[in-house]
Amino acid sequence: MFYGHGAVLRRSFLVETGGFPEVVSEDLALSVLLRQKGYCGFTDENIVCYEDTPSTYTRYRRRHEKWVRGTAEFVKKYMKDFLFSKNIRWFEKIDVLLLNLSLFLSVPFFLLLLTGAFLLPVFFARPS
Repeated sequence: MFYGHGAVLRRSFLVETGGFPEVVSEDLALSVLLRQKGYCGFTDENIVCYEDTPSTYTRYRRRHEKWVRGTAEFVKKYMKDFLFSKNIRWFEKIDVLLLNLSLFLSVPFFLLLLTGAFLLPVFFARPS
């Protein structure tokens, strides 16, 4: 899948799909559209690409929030068609599904922390 980093795309592919989709995660959405049309990419090991990481926690959080919002938008608009596409193999679907759903794991983890911190002590506290 194309995640918007260091890729070269043929212009004809962009024209065929109508260009980059108007969503936050346009790279992922374009990748899904291209894959549904039967196109596959490849990796060239001889290319070196440098990407900077966020320098502060605030910038990291802002980037992560954008990823979560973009993923939610992608799931809402494209996931159903992607999962039921005949042109995409099952393991590719699982790969994208797990990658996208992993961004939402903070919610159940937070609920687990709340359960451990507040509910479990109430149920397992020894009477004094």
